[in-house]
Amino acid sequence: MASFFIVLFPLGALVDNLSQIGNDFLNKTGLGFADGESDPSFLWVVGILMLIVTFIMMTIISKICHRYQSKKK
Repeated sequence: MASFFIVLFPLGALVDNLSQIGNDFLNKTGLGFADGESDPSFLWVVGILMLIVTFIMMTIISKICHRYQSKKK
């Protein structure tokens, strides 16, 4: 849930830029049609960025927990 808000609010401009690049690619290749109203690559961009942010957050949390447990012993 936290990765969703991190992706949308602080990374909103990055999501928009990547979505526009994806839409341009889909239009040029004919794989999809992206006009001003429909945005077929937006959900893919958000989903992939959410996975990346979740991985980074889990790595950081894991390292913090590991350090805390090693100091506790």
